[in-house]
Amino acid sequence: HADARRLEVTVHFRSRELVLAVVDDGKGFQPSADNELADDGHLGLLGMAERAHLLGGHLEVRSAAGEGTLVEATLPFSTPGARGPSGPP
Repeated sequence: HADARRLEVTVHFRSRELVLAVVDDGKGFQPSADNELADDGHLGLLGMAERAHLLGGHLEVRSAAGEGTLVEATLPFSTPGARGPSGPP
């Protein structure tokens, strides 16, 4: 849908969170509030936002026409003793 030529996927740890980001250089769009996503036909984004929320996290979408898109999911570590790159929490 984006007509992107470049796509970057990153996964990293921040404090007690996992952050997954996808950035493209596609045509972009005008992001909507979560309650407007379905009305605007962005069912995939709505599903991602709902799943992130169910896991105690959140989804951020930044985009603009002609500027590409960033979709970033931030999810908390949910298991006791979870380890990030620097050791125990």
